[in-house]
Order: sequence, then structure tokens, then C-alpha cells
Amino acid sequence: MTSPSSLILATLFVALPILAFAQDDFPQKPNITGKGFVIVCCAQTPHPDVCYSTLGKRFNATRDDYGCIARMAMRLTLKDAQTLSDKLTALSGSASGPAKAAIDGCVKDVAVVMSKLSGTVEKLVQARGWTGTPLENMVHEIDSWITEATASEQACADRLKGLSVSQEVVDGIDAVSVGTANAMGLVYYYDAMVASSSSPQDGFDYAEPAPIGPDQ
Repeated sequence: MTSPSSLILATLFVALPILAFAQDDFPQKPNITGKGFVIVCCAQTPHPDVCYSTLGKRFNATRDDYGCIARMAMRLTLKDAQTLSDKLTALSGSASGPAKAAIDGCVKDVAVVMSKLSGTVEKLVQARGWTGTPLENMVHEIDSWITEATASEQACADRLKGLSVSQEVVDGIDAVSVGTANAMGLVYYYDAMVASSSSPQDGFDYAEPAPIGPDQ
């Protein structure tokens, strides 16, 4: 069985280049729409195949909007974290001793992740239409939150190391880790595209979409 800790470390290793990108590293705003828009955006993330498999089928909901696709990615990762939390809570109910303590600790770690992702979604909603320094400051704040979320993901994986947990739980941890890295990559891309555009997208002419449901 693959160690959850090794999966997290692999994800962090792959994600490092995206965290170091400066705005000048990104291409100019693409004149492309629909699925092509999602492909271009996902190409800026550390796990583009996973990004596209998650967001490609929702291309209409992205509205060819950099802020919208970043928010959607964060929401979906938050949903994955909630699913993981539910699975860990159920697992805790049948555990005992050191194993139960480790799982309960992991539940708390995932709660931190969920808090940071939720706060990030709220910030991204508030930031619709922002440009310049306000947007840059918000991205720095989100970066700090996501760093904390990533540390908590790693802490959870470390707690479960050596325990006999289901592949479903291992996959859940991996999904949250990959989703977090990809969503942050899309936030950076959003910031870069606003900075490179004289007519920034996002937040002027439409309402926020309804929360993503189970079928989306």
C-alpha cells in the first residue's frame, strides 16, 4: 500500500516550481474559450492532467474567467477535504489506542485544511474586480493560508504512517493535496492574468454561481 506520507511529499515536490513563479513567467492572456481555456489554465498547475479531468467537464461554469476557475478549484478541493474528514471520523469510531489518537489528530489536521480553503474561497469572492496592490496583498495572504493547509496535510499523512488504513483514505489524502496545489496554481495564474490585462476579468457583470453540488 502506498504511504500517505510519500504521496504528500511527492505532491509537494512537484508543486514547488509553481510556488516560485513570478508574474512574468506566465503567458499573456489567451484568446481562447471553453475547454481550451481550461486546458490553458490547467497547464499552469503542478498536476495539469488532474486539473483538467476535474475542471474540463465544468468548462461552461468557468465562464472563461480566471477568478472563477480558481474559486471553483478551491471549492472542489474543500469538498474533497470534507469527504476525507468524514471517512477519517468513521475510521476513528472503530479504532482504539495509539491508532485512534493518530486518526483523531488527522481529523483535526483536515479541519485546519478545510478552514484555510474555506477562508480562501471567501477571499476570492470578495476580490472580484480587484486589481493592483489589493489583489496582490490578497494573494500573499492566501499563499500563507495555503502554506498552513499544506503543512496540515503533511501532518495528517505523517500521523497515519505505519498504520493500516484503507486505500480509500490514502487516495483521499492525495486528492486533497493535489487539489490544494492545483487550486493555488490557478490563484497565481489569476493574479498574473489580471496584472497583464488592461481590462481585468472577474466580478463586474455576473453573479457568483451556486455552490457546486454532488453532480458537478
